[in-house]
Amino acid sequence: MATRITASEFPHVIALLQAKLVEAGLGAWEIEPWLTKAGARLVKDHHDGTCAYFVEFFEGRPIGMAGALLCEHHSFLSLKTALYGQVVDEYVLSSQRGRGFERMLRATAVAWITENSATVILATSPDAARRAVNSGGGKL
Repeated sequence: MATRITASEFPHVIALLQAKLVEAGLGAWEIEPWLTKAGARLVKDHHDGTCAYFVEFFEGRPIGMAGALLCEHHSFLSLKTALYGQVVDEYVLSSQRGRGFERMLRATAVAWITENSATVILATSPDAARRAVNSGGGKL
């Protein structure tokens, strides 16, 4: 069962993001600055209540994650705004894929978005997101 993590547990997310970037072929010189910036953003968004991260553990170790992000959408030529949700940073360690963890993490993130009254949910399938990162030479 995926669990929503607290701010003090963000090192689990950072470790999984690092594994994702290494798998995509990035070098350490590219990964470290990105992780520093991403870590600060995650903590800020978590504190603001605009995101939640869910981590799946297997035998006490983090093996996958999915984030849920809430954003306001302003229509062009209109004063109307809407709240939408986006599933972000989906990743499961390659050794744990094919066991339903990605689907469960995505469902948990979508449920959190729905509970927070978002009108639209944006999500890319985990495989498509992984292929996009890998085809771009790991560039996010």
